[in-house]
Amino acid sequence: MSQNPETPMPNEVHIRFDPQIYETRNAPKFERQAKFVSEYCISYDRKVHLGRMRAKQLYEAPLFSRPNAFSFDLNHGFETFDPKTGDDKLTALLEWIRQMSPEGGRLRKVCHEADFVCWRGLLTRISATIYSRDDGWRVRAIRRKGVVFLMEEKTEQARQSYTVISRELNQTDMEKRMSYWGHKFEQYVTRDDSSESPDTSVPVTTKEEYGVVFRNDLTTDARLNPSKKSIGILYSGEVDCLDKYGGLIELKTQKGDLHAGFWKSPKSLKWWLQSSLVNVDTIIVGHRTHEGHVTSLSTVRTREMPQRATWNFRACFEFTSTIFTQIANFLGEREGAACVVEYRSEMGLQKGKQGNTMSLKKEAPSSVTLLQAVIFLQFGLCLMVTVFTTIGLAFGYPVASHYLMALLQVIVAIPGIVYVVLQGNIWIAVYVSLQMITATCEVYWLVYMIFDQQPAGAWLGLAAITAVNVLAIVVALWFRQTALKVPCKKNKKIELETKKDGKPELKVPSTSMSEIEKSSKNGAKKSTSSSSMSNKKSPARSSEKSEMSEKSSKGSLKSRKVKKGSMPLDSRETTSLSRSSSTIHEFDEK
Repeated sequence: MSQNPETPMPNEVHIRFDPQIYETRNAPKFERQAKFVSEYCISYDRKVHLGRMRAKQLYEAPLFSRPNAFSFDLNHGFETFDPKTGDDKLTALLEWIRQMSPEGGRLRKVCHEADFVCWRGLLTRISATIYSRDDGWRVRAIRRKGVVFLMEEKTEQARQSYTVISRELNQTDMEKRMSYWGHKFEQYVTRDDSSESPDTSVPVTTKEEYGVVFRNDLTTDARLNPSKKSIGILYSGEVDCLDKYGGLIELKTQKGDLHAGFWKSPKSLKWWLQSSLVNVDTIIVGHRTHEGHVTSLSTVRTREMPQRATWNFRACFEFTSTIFTQIANFLGEREGAACVVEYRSEMGLQKGKQGNTMSLKKEAPSSVTLLQAVIFLQFGLCLMVTVFTTIGLAFGYPVASHYLMALLQVIVAIPGIVYVVLQGNIWIAVYVSLQMITATCEVYWLVYMIFDQQPAGAWLGLAAITAVNVLAIVVALWFRQTALKVPCKKNKKIELETKKDGKPELKVPSTSMSEIEKSSKNGAKKSTSSSSMSNKKSPARSSEKSEMSEKSSKGSLKSRKVKKGSMPLDSRETTSLSRSSSTIHEFDEK
């Protein structure tokens, strides 16, 4: 990656990336098969219940005894379809975290020491980007207690295309039916654990779900972050059903056979990503006609898909590693730090090429950490003591020892201030080391003054400085990410790029993280968090020294600093970003 030579917008850093660079080099990968963590079910009233009690079971016996001798009408019951409203995938995962949080528990421990928490669909969308360059996505990243939460939001085009109103007004009857067919197929081939056969007479609903939680480590590119070899990711995803052995099964519908064109398309890649991320080894495919009648079934083994396909999944994971590493580098270790990441495909022709843009926009943190407060308290207190003792020395008072110690503390606090500004781990290490050395000297000196029976006024000032020193060490070692609640103005929007066509901005709710903070402390109160998830989702590198900014077929990663306090993390308002391309609606089957 290299810096864009073009003139950037104010307060923006442009980093070029070429979607064609990811196939030829030794790509980062997930280190091992994903580790199963937990499972949960969502009931009809959208409440999360731990365990698999409500999971659907695959109705195997009659289906696979004669897989080509039946017909499922996927249009049956379309008029009574009962879909869920809104995208609350991350909400379910946050509720799982809340329920798993013990009283006084540490958030990173509950998240199995993961660096990132997100929904599986977001991992799939990002990983498929280099093969689905026309599919844009937008992600909000927020750092809380050492964990970065990723929440997908709709891009502007998605908001215009997929709002509830536009669905009702703009979708044709066929498009609505195609959205329904995948869910009806599930009803035909699954049953409740207690029932003998599927009940296809009841209305199809998507309000009930079975979800699993997994953790995996994605190796990182040493050129982007030499100090970190891998990134831990905790993610959750919905699974369609279980087989008789308890294995996870995915159900898909496909028009016609899985011909050669299917294995060249991004659709096959998305199938593989969706299944492999949660260790699903079997995908059952219902082959349908144009009218929506399933006439045969087939089984696809997830582990065999890369051999049949033309895409390179390692290149996908390298792209994902790049994005996650850049987010981690961009946010640093500051509590409450946030940013918005967006990938856009710009269809405006420029020398006959298609341009891709990705922007990384920084947001101000919502709170001040305890460590920052202690560092500035130490610096300010010792600087004040230094000034007063300097005046005292000028008038002949015997305060030389206090002057030297206060001046030393001012110097020792400087690495802490540098850490607050630059967020570099090396500076906090230097700060703690110097604090320990000076604290040892101060305690020894303080004990000597007390046993020497010197006047109280002679050692009380030294005791105050020593107390602040010890407090700084304790906070730096064990409470570095603890945030202080401070009053702040609630701003309405992030300052983003202005749309050229002057169209009005749309608003979409963002997820609140305050409930997760509460749950990690006491685990007693119930919380609700909302997130916006969108359904939007490219490869060969010839040389790392290639010019990454000449052609419009190369994208850019833009980092934009936003004024302090411009976006409260718990605010329900967000802004929209323009996307210059105009793509045809895709109504993917489930």
